[in-house]
Amino acid sequence: MASKNLICLSSTEEERAEELYERSIIIDTLQSGPAVWNEKVFNLVKNLVEGGNPAWLVNESVGELVIKELVENPETRRRYVDDVKHSGVTAVNYTVGHRWKGASKSFRGAVKSFADLTYRIDSLPEVLVKATRSNDIRKAKKDRRLAIIPGFQDTAHLEDNLEILELFYRLGIRIIQLTYNMANSVGAGTTDRYQDKAGLSYFGLQLVEKLNELGIIVDTGHCGYQTTLDVVEASKAPIAATHTACRAVYDYPRAKKDEEIKAIAEKGGYIGIYAVPFFYPEGDRTIIHLLEEIGHAVEVAGADHIGVGLDYGNQSGPYPKEIGDLMYEFMWSNKAVTRWGKSGFRPEHRVDPRLSTEGIETFADWPNITRGLVSRGYSDREIEGILGGNFLRLFERVVG
Repeated sequence: MASKNLICLSSTEEERAEELYERSIIIDTLQSGPAVWNEKVFNLVKNLVEGGNPAWLVNESVGELVIKELVENPETRRRYVDDVKHSGVTAVNYTVGHRWKGASKSFRGAVKSFADLTYRIDSLPEVLVKATRSNDIRKAKKDRRLAIIPGFQDTAHLEDNLEILELFYRLGIRIIQLTYNMANSVGAGTTDRYQDKAGLSYFGLQLVEKLNELGIIVDTGHCGYQTTLDVVEASKAPIAATHTACRAVYDYPRAKKDEEIKAIAEKGGYIGIYAVPFFYPEGDRTIIHLLEEIGHAVEVAGADHIGVGLDYGNQSGPYPKEIGDLMYEFMWSNKAVTRWGKSGFRPEHRVDPRLSTEGIETFADWPNITRGLVSRGYSDREIEGILGGNFLRLFERVVG
């Protein structure tokens, strides 16, 4: 377990933390689980990048190899299963709908992504299960498996067609984030120039109504300030911000103002706190900062509405330096991100996936969060809620 020394507990507190973690339902509300990195994947990345291939082809080729390795390579499969079991995590909000054949966030890309996810779950029944109802999550805890809750991080996949929602619901979508960083036909994203003023469009209002009707959680994790407040007002069901943080603690564009956090909570909603290192202040990229963010959110909204959506920590270990540097320069340097444009990240956002958040470097370090909450003096009930109980309550109320 990484960096246990950041959190000092007595032997009695350590026992309490272990017992709490063992009995709690643990839900990471933005996570993909352990990644699959081995020599074959590294070599493929290196060869494709050095061969001058476009970023979308690199991503898709690596994705195909990862699935193949996970399904067919016994050692890769064993390591993945061990990481899931060791983490103790019960469920994750798993993003579907990436690029396919270069098309970003398209309908066909979302269908392809669902097919890949289904293949992964079907191929690893001993450790994975799809969750479309709250009882699926409870059963996953009992069976010591990881429940996958499919979710979108944009509504571009719908191609402005509400009829498509029914199809994705039948495939298993249960969480939909309305915007990514930039504005779309629904509303404004959190890094959009007009995010403080531009809210839900008329189409956005119709979409929220349809999501309520189907029983899909409305997510505002990447939504702008006014869009978030509009969603709170428009939604008949409680909403979520599955992976965000507190502007009052660190003023980063992806974080939310206290007014947004309070508004979501007052309607019975949920706020998950992220741990992305380049979303944290330089010099404070540790689990301690995560605990500070959680603490402030609890002060604003109450412990019953707060959880964790790390949006980070899925790798089985740090990249080898050569690959990390190569991937950074190719796809994630400030120059590359700005060139892509559609991500909504700009140079001032300092995107750098080579960084890590000390104390939760990998998916398997999730137990350190429980240790941190114990060190901050939360009650057992509050800790069980923050670890996953609060989100499960929202999930059951909205989804069933």
